[in-house]
Amino acid sequence: MAGTFIVILVAVASHFYLAWRRGDDIRLPDGRMLRRFPCSSFEIPPNPSYTVQAFAVIDGAAQAAQSNGQDAVKALVDAVFDRELPAMVRCNDPLRHQVADAEWRFRQKEQPPIAEATLVDVANGALAGAGAPAWARVNIEELHFLRKAARPELPRFIGTVGSGRELSDQMSPVEAVFMAMELGTGMLWNSGEFRGGPDAYLQRARDRQLNPPRPGAVLRLSFVTFNLGRELEDQNTTIATAARRFLTQLFGPR
Repeated sequence: MAGTFIVILVAVASHFYLAWRRGDDIRLPDGRMLRRFPCSSFEIPPNPSYTVQAFAVIDGAAQAAQSNGQDAVKALVDAVFDRELPAMVRCNDPLRHQVADAEWRFRQKEQPPIAEATLVDVANGALAGAGAPAWARVNIEELHFLRKAARPELPRFIGTVGSGRELSDQMSPVEAVFMAMELGTGMLWNSGEFRGGPDAYLQRARDRQLNPPRPGAVLRLSFVTFNLGRELEDQNTTIATAARRFLTQLFGPR
């Protein structure tokens, strides 16, 4: 009897372990769902501020990925997804694999960098195709401004391609995806900042630079916590299909 119990216990433990390694969610015996998070091993610094910690996590993973080891590159991609879209895009989701594959090929000189103009064209096409309002568009000047603003806090992640003192217009695949996430979630959850289109956004942002917000008022890193996660998990939904198409257009054909 004891032997049978041990065999069953080992089988259950093996099932959970393999599911965990694959990145699958685990349904506990009481019916609760345990989501696999984070998906890779990257350092999470002790810091009470979600915004600062999120940037620190991504920049730390970017530093580790300078080794160009495949696991470190994957961990960087996972850090971006885990911090930008927490608990939304599960570990074994094809979107993560698509970005990790493009970033790995980029570091092997098999994938060209992504130009700002390319991201702008693909993003605007995706926004128009999704029926987004006319103001929900981006231009090169706006994208470059956002990258320049983020670079001091993400020095090992933003602008690592072809940049010296001045920020170049070239991005790695994972940086381009990060900027697309920032723009998309910003337009979704802070739409007032983007209404009026890119020129209006730039005017407001430059006004803030001249008149900074009071101490302690920190712009948060955008994140989404609603049913979009379920839409992305089902590979047959319109949103999941559009996301895969966006990445394919951004990275180009294999």
